[in-house]
Amino acid sequence: MKRLFKILVSVLAIFLVAIVLVPNAFIDTVSFFDVELRNSSKYYSSIDGKKGWKRLDVGPFTVDIPDDFRYIKRNSSDGIIGDIKGRGTRIYFNHGSFIGYVTNLQESDINQNNYSFSSDTVNNTIRLLAIPKNGGSMSIQVEDYTEEKFEDEWRTFYGVEMMISSKTYDEDLVLKIFKTIRLKN
Repeated sequence: MKRLFKILVSVLAIFLVAIVLVPNAFIDTVSFFDVELRNSSKYYSSIDGKKGWKRLDVGPFTVDIPDDFRYIKRNSSDGIIGDIKGRGTRIYFNHGSFIGYVTNLQESDINQNNYSFSSDTVNNTIRLLAIPKNGGSMSIQVEDYTEEKFEDEWRTFYGVEMMISSKTYDEDLVLKIFKTIRLKN
């Protein structure tokens, strides 16, 4: 058993050294249960006229992110979840048919006034944005209102929601990223 453990540790050490010495050679690297996708052309494409940015295509939606940000795909049995990470900022996202986090947050914050909320409609999508007033997590919910359904008494929708999952972040940069979310039909 000790020998098997030593072999596993050696293989892991070699793998880690290879990643550090040749990081771009590993397009898809496995990190426990998540897959980090660094330079895969399957997910990223350049954007004409937007130097320093790339388009992340996750399948049912796209979002523009800075070149130094990366996508971390998370394993999920119901929908697409993942993180977009860079410059000390981590943005968690969830895509599918689900209860709206921002909608629920808005309803629970009515008397507390901890968030500033805004909404708009673009290309058959409703965008709901929650910006904390005194620290906390900025969030956006983008839903396709042509697919809106009601099940029991819970409001569900087809769309994507993103929220900051890091303690500090550049609010202006995150807002630029959030504005570029596009659902595919």
